[in-house]
Amino acid sequence: MGKQFLKSCIAHRTGQWFSLGLLWVVIGALAGCDPSEPPPLVSGEELAKPISEQELRSYAKAYVAIEQLRKTTIQEMNTANSSPTNVTCTQPQTLEPLSGRPREIALNFCAKAKTISESSGLTILRFNAITLKAQTEPELQKQIAAKVATTPR
Repeated sequence: MGKQFLKSCIAHRTGQWFSLGLLWVVIGALAGCDPSEPPPLVSGEELAKPISEQELRSYAKAYVAIEQLRKTTIQEMNTANSSPTNVTCTQPQTLEPLSGRPREIALNFCAKAKTISESSGLTILRFNAITLKAQTEPELQKQIAAKVATTPR
């Protein structure tokens, strides 16, 4: 279980994602990865907007970068002799059991994941809207998986 550290930070609160070989595609909200900030809500208007090809590329780019960060974070946690599970950046109570270096590592991951999402060219709200749509639209899931598969590592 410790190897799954922080997977849920970039997974939606319902914990939904899908597998793509050795990777899992983010089908989750990054908003509020700073646990002191409540996650912004995605409006129906934002959900109704069509997703452009550029937004799909940006989403895939963010996923790849966050997946690399997640792997590094797991290594850091293992080095710190800590193996927390079920940490969700948008739910501060899941960070409460951590202290010292493990907490610092988790908070650092959360902050960096949020920054990656924003620097990919998507606002947090738009990233979350794509995430939420993908949870109920299998075709969008396939499009995201295809973009992730062709995104440089």
